[in-house]
Amino acid sequence: MSRNAHGGLRRVRSLTKRNVERATSGIEQGAKLVRERAKAATEGAGETIGAAKLKADKAAIEATRVITEHPLAAVAAAAAIGALAANLLPRFRRRRPAEGDE
Repeated sequence: MSRNAHGGLRRVRSLTKRNVERATSGIEQGAKLVRERAKAATEGAGETIGAAKLKADKAAIEATRVITEHPLAAVAAAAAIGALAANLLPRFRRRRPAEGDE
C-alpha cells in the first residue's frame, strides 16, 4: 500500500475511535440518568403505596367501628348498595324461542 493510503487508514481509524468513544460515553451517561430516574420513581411509588395502605387501614377500621355500633344501619346501607348495583348492571334479554322451538 502507498503511504497516502496508510495515512488515510490511520485517519479513518482515529476518527472511528473518537466516534466510538464519544458514543460510548453518551450511552453511559444516558444509562446513568435512566437508573437515577428509575430509582427516584421507585422510591416515590413506594411512598405512595405506603400512604394508600395507611388510608385503606384507617377506612377498614372506621367501617368496622360503624358496623359494630350501628348494625341495622349497616344492613340497610348494604341492601341499598346491592339494589343500586343490581339496577346499574346491564340487563340481558333472554333468547326467545323461534316459532316451533320449545
